[in-house]
Amino acid sequence: MKALKKLIIDENGQGLVEYGLIIISIAIVVVVSVRLFGQSLDAYYHDEIINKLP
Repeated sequence: MKALKKLIIDENGQGLVEYGLIIISIAIVVVVSVRLFGQSLDAYYHDEIINKLP
């Protein structure tokens, strides 16, 4: 029981977990953004490049 209580009270590594959650959140936002806007951005930039070529 003491070991469990010590594990709950111990806050070592808390910052690392918080940074990990932030990185995971950013990764999720990036993946969702690419899924939602990827094809439209691809079409937009593809058209811009094709129209600029001689």
